[in-house]
Amino acid sequence: MSITRFTRAVRRLGLSLACLGLLVSAFSACSGGGSPGGEDPSVPMIYAATAAGLSVSADGGVTWVTYDYSNTGYFDCDALNDVLVAGGAVFVATQSGGLEISKDACSTWVNYPYYSGGTTCIGSSCVYGALVDGTRVYVATNGGVSVGSLSDSYISWTTYNQATNGLASDGVYNGYKDGSRLYAATWQGLSISTDGGTTWSAPASSPTVEANGTVLDVWASGNTIYAATYG
Repeated sequence: MSITRFTRAVRRLGLSLACLGLLVSAFSACSGGGSPGGEDPSVPMIYAATAAGLSVSADGGVTWVTYDYSNTGYFDCDALNDVLVAGGAVFVATQSGGLEISKDACSTWVNYPYYSGGTTCIGSSCVYGALVDGTRVYVATNGGVSVGSLSDSYISWTTYNQATNGLASDGVYNGYKDGSRLYAATWQGLSISTDGGTTWSAPASSPTVEANGTVLDVWASGNTIYAATYG
């Protein structure tokens, strides 16, 4: 089972450490052998989410190409929270422009924003990251967890939130999937779903957090859960 989780970048640094630490080669199994755009599998592709767009290096960091609004016309927001390469696609989480997806090695992009009254749009235009499991895409947003299918030419999203589905908070920083269990690290605690996100509940015993209950990240293996908390 190859699961790629969503992870929140440290925006104050302007660079996603997860990109540099993980996107060198770790996602090759998820994307079917090699990252999009890589011609030589021995030379790592590096993707960096920055405050000024997406920077990509095809030669291990020697030279970089930057993708932003000025040269793509697609990014509605150049301040990025995270980048993920999985399932043969590149996913870019933006601070206020929604989710950007490229299936052709960054040549073209499809933007998925939030719009008021939309029933199949993403939960919020503030996106923290994404998780890919097969063809399923789970997106951590400021409006809940949005779920869609990579098989769709244009993805229709179903968003699970606090009011309808029991998430601890609509603000979801991170998540992880272990078997049938989906974990969400939210502003107000940890939530767990065993039905793909339709319903959520808190663990039997909550992790130690500050008064506001913020959980920044989560990872799990079997019955062992690791929660990164604020405080």
